[in-house]
Amino acid sequence: MSFDSHVLSYFQELEALKRLDEEESKAFLDLLVLAILADNEITDEELTQLDEELLRLPFLWDADTRERVVDHSAQTREYLESILGQENKIEIFVKGVTDRITNPDHRVVALRMFAAVVLSDGITDVERERVFDVGSAFGITGDTVDDLITDVANSLG
Repeated sequence: MSFDSHVLSYFQELEALKRLDEEESKAFLDLLVLAILADNEITDEELTQLDEELLRLPFLWDADTRERVVDHSAQTREYLESILGQENKIEIFVKGVTDRITNPDHRVVALRMFAAVVLSDGITDVERERVFDVGSAFGITGDTVDDLITDVANSLG
């Protein structure tokens, strides 16, 4: 799988995201919560990037769906905070989340969004490994993930 053949423009990403259902929206938000907590430090840069990524997700514009998805994400945050440092449980969590995002375009967008939040304040070894974990769970090769990290880092300036 060549990364170049799986890069979507920002417009294409927005179009792809319009097709997210509620369960996929929850999975996207689960990944973004994990991105915030990946290095056990929540920074203003990460929160700002999280806000930018959230604005792209369609559930925000439907009050009922938004309430359910946000409630779900609060539960996700509590769960993730309780298992931080337990790699086997984090791995199971990542696999469960990535299994709920099946559309190949959605997987690319989800990984890019995840990487954008992680990279927003720089990247630690732990965060880099987490991006590779998510990519691997999506079936994306290490070289492709490496290219994606570079691409996202360059786009964040």
